[in-house]
Amino acid sequence: MHKAASRYLEMNRLEQKNIQVLLCRRALEIWERDNPNNCQYRESVVGTIQELETSLPRLALESVIAGRDLYSVKERYREPICALQDEDLILPEPSLSAYYAIYNLFKSCVLGAEIDNWLVVNQALSSLGEKDAVSNLELVLNEAP
Repeated sequence: MHKAASRYLEMNRLEQKNIQVLLCRRALEIWERDNPNNCQYRESVVGTIQELETSLPRLALESVIAGRDLYSVKERYREPICALQDEDLILPEPSLSAYYAIYNLFKSCVLGAEIDNWLVVNQALSSLGEKDAVSNLELVLNEAP
């Protein structure tokens, strides 16, 4: 295991959350760069056309920082997550990783779900590119309060 990963895993829960937020802010930049506009997809169960709100990850991250669901994020994520799992909605890998990283951070911090403390980090780093994972982790570890 790389020493940056070990350093993260040795942190207390609050310090880990701060690192996750910093990484998800970077992942959000990837998401917004690659998904500037809402997009539509066909939901396969009943064939309806759905619209993916590309602002949802930003609203989820704002809710994490506030410590509560400010924008009914929980409800608004339900359909797109199902669509991703059913493969009705296909996103490029960096966008998919960013979307899940922010969603899982929201679930953990706002909804109190038990999420592995490495999952959000791993997903956020994946959105930033695997070849830069260690350097991105080191960067946020060094800029964290």
